[in-house]
Amino acid sequence: MHQTDHLSFASFKKTAAQSLFWPLFILLGFLQSCHMKEEPASVRNLARATATLDSICKYYTVPNTNYLIEDFYQNENGSIDTLNTFKHQSNCNLLAHLSPYSGMFSSVNVLISASNNEKYQVFLNSKVLKGLESYFDPNRIPLGYSSAVNIEMQNASDRFYDDNIGLAIYYLEAYAMEKNVAYLNKAKLLWKFVETGMDDKLGGGIYWSEQSRDSKNTCVNSSAPVLALKLFEITKDSLYFHQGKKIYEWTKSHLQDPKDHLYYDNIRLDGTISKSKYSYNSGYMMHAAILLYKLTSDSTYLKEAQTIAQSAYHFYFFNYKKPGEKGFRMKKIGSIWFTAILLRGYVDLYKIDGNRIYLDTYQKNLDYVWEHGRDRYGFFSINWSKDCQHYRKWILTQTAFVEMYARMALVNL
Repeated sequence: MHQTDHLSFASFKKTAAQSLFWPLFILLGFLQSCHMKEEPASVRNLARATATLDSICKYYTVPNTNYLIEDFYQNENGSIDTLNTFKHQSNCNLLAHLSPYSGMFSSVNVLISASNNEKYQVFLNSKVLKGLESYFDPNRIPLGYSSAVNIEMQNASDRFYDDNIGLAIYYLEAYAMEKNVAYLNKAKLLWKFVETGMDDKLGGGIYWSEQSRDSKNTCVNSSAPVLALKLFEITKDSLYFHQGKKIYEWTKSHLQDPKDHLYYDNIRLDGTISKSKYSYNSGYMMHAAILLYKLTSDSTYLKEAQTIAQSAYHFYFFNYKKPGEKGFRMKKIGSIWFTAILLRGYVDLYKIDGNRIYLDTYQKNLDYVWEHGRDRYGFFSINWSKDCQHYRKWILTQTAFVEMYARMALVNL
């Protein structure tokens, strides 16, 4: 073997430097180092949010309308089940209900903030909000949104207070970005509707449904303080503050588990409590506590939010590890939309106390599900294993992922 076959890197570098190829040698090394550098999580999250929204627009929209369908179906072999998916063309019952449709409103709001891309603002105004008005009921006073599309106002559907609260919160988010006073006015109008669900039975609180006044549910009484306090932040009308604080205190005293500070689902008029614990109820109350802390500087509220955050982390996530892989805390199977609402509370808490453990866990979950929980059309199951796919894909699950990826892009850990 020739001696030149054993050139050291130093001697090679010296030789290369004396040649015309040394600039190319440097350039190749630079490009390789750039390629090896990991893409920032914020960039990755934003790309995933936009890709998921693109898939929703492709498969959930009704051609030549602003309607969305509730579910996307696949056969067991993964191909589109056109019989089920596209029945909406002749059966309006398969159109998305208000709550799933409002998920599009919320997710696009967050995507607008994360991307600063005008096309999403145009999409919100020209498509999403126009479609939303198909649910608005102009005939019942007070005005509000029905749970289903109003097709010639035949058999008017129920109106739920939590649905209308969610919409009002999203209108305030849109107002914060665009300063369109019509959005603020719509939120005020919907609060007027919510006020009609209040009475003194059980000492206060708000009913779940306008039509069935037999229970006061946490989904209403946890989200209502968030809306009222946000209205106070914008309008400085103290009535909103006092209403929001009063409902927060009622919910805490009637529906919180004193052991772990998480929230039960509802209380019936006979005092019976349904003790199921859904993550969005605790997420909203965490959010409300943070708002009260910001508005009053009372550290009691911050401590309460931190206690809920820690309990929710232990209750709704579990230790997950595959052989040969690094373990992490994975979200338990359940509503993804509830998980997205819980994330809102965690993000707001992080902005105050800087504790990133909860958001790091969300990021690991979102990275994992992108690789393991999507189908060929870009949609997600509530179970994130490819070995256990659900062939019915709810639109609210998909918009929840748009929101979570976009929200994590905004956080930019």
